[in-house]
This record gives sequence, C-alpha cells and structure tokens, in this order.
Amino acid sequence: MSRWIKTFKDAEGGILEIAHSYKKFGLHAKADNSIELVEWAPGALSLSLFGDFNDWNREEFYGEKDAFGCFRVCIPPGQDGKCRIKHNSKYKIRIEGPDHVKKDKNSAWATYSL
Repeated sequence: MSRWIKTFKDAEGGILEIAHSYKKFGLHAKADNSIELVEWAPGALSLSLFGDFNDWNREEFYGEKDAFGCFRVCIPPGQDGKCRIKHNSKYKIRIEGPDHVKKDKNSAWATYSL
C-alpha cells in the first residue's frame, strides 16, 4: 500500500471518502432547515460566514475549529422555521490568518459562483 493511500485510509477512511468530501465540506441545508458550513482552514485563527441573508454582517456567525483544522459554522433556521440562506443567495467567508489579517473569500467548496 502506498504511503498516500495509507494516509488517506488512516485520516479519512479511504480514498472513496475523500472523493465524497463534497458531501461534508461547503454549505449544506439540513433536514431541520439549519445551515452548516464546513471549511478546512488549518492555519486560520477564525472563520465567519456572512452574506445577503444577514445584511453582510461579518461578525454574526463564527465557526468552531476542530483538531484537524476544520471550521464548522451552524446557522439555525429563521423564526418562521425556514432556512435563512435561500437558494441563489450570495455569501462569503471571512478568514482571519495567523497574522491577524482578515480577508473575505469565496468558499473553496462553492458549487456556483458569479
């Protein structure tokens, strides 16, 4: 077994799991109408999600970073029970780098971009 195949197997459960990573990473609506964004940014100090759904407020939704450098941002449904981020909404992520500089970026996992 090659070193990389072993690394993939040990870290992510195998190459097939890596091929399906689009199901884990990026922006996804959940069955309860919450929204979850998962981004891998191991060097980042913080990461937030913002867009037209929250009047471009960069400070409202911050992610939690896990031991593998993945940030998870969770946005609960609106008071009406519907998803806060509608289809074709515009959004970005803000990443604070190790130098404390904050930059707005598109998600690496976005499936559509203007």
